[in-house]
Order: sequence, then C-alpha cells, then structure tokens
Amino acid sequence: MAEVDLNTIAKQLTDIQKENALLNKKFDEILSKLTKYNFSEPIPEPPKLKRAVENGRKDYLMTYKDSKGKLSQREINVRNVTIKDGKLNLNAFCFTRNRIKTFSVKNIVSIQDLTTDKTYSTTEDVYAELGTWMDATE
Repeated sequence: MAEVDLNTIAKQLTDIQKENALLNKKFDEILSKLTKYNFSEPIPEPPKLKRAVENGRKDYLMTYKDSKGKLSQREINVRNVTIKDGKLNLNAFCFTRNRIKTFSVKNIVSIQDLTTDKTYSTTEDVYAELGTWMDATE
C-alpha cells in the first residue's frame, strides 16, 4: 500500500480552495454585470434602415464573400447590374463604406430585400432576384 503524504494533500487542498475562491470571485463579477439586463423581455432586433425605392433602386442586406474568402454583411442600395469581361457585377451604394462599390455577383452569399424582408440565399435565387430588379427598371 502506498504511503500517504499528508503535507502534500494539505497543500493540494489549499491550492484547490484558492482556485475555487478565485473562480467564485470571477463568477460574482460576471453575475453583477448581468443583473443590469432584463432577460424576461425579448431582445429587440436591430433596426433596419427602410428607405423608399427611388428611381428603381432597391435596398438589400447582402452577405458577401470577398476575394480572400472573408464574409461581410453590407446594407446596399442597388444602382445597376453590369457585365464586364464576361462577369456579372452589381453596382450599389454601400452604406457600410458610404460610397458606390462594385460587387461580383458570384460572390454574393445571400441578399435580403429590405422592403419585403424576403431572403434569397441560393445562387439561382440571387440571380433571379437581380433579374427581376433589372426587368423592373427597364
């Protein structure tokens, strides 16, 4: 039978009690920060900017994958759809960058029509929605 070193066990117990006290202190800090929130009320959705469709321009919330594969969400106002070098491009005012930007349509992951709240998340649906927009502005 192995010999038990009571001093080692006592030190381990003291270390555990110190770690427990530290964790309890951190827990109390987090809990005190959380008490300012009212979790019984539903969390409101962030407001979407609702602008009128002017001159055939339409607002969308777009999820976009840049050339490096990084995803971003942009609120945009579509200006036109063009084809350049055989690629379909979307020219839009980007409210995130506060300027007109050109987006490659093939990199659009999804678009949400901010007028109807309808989301288009397949490549076919995105192309169809942009086609519908182009037909309406001709």
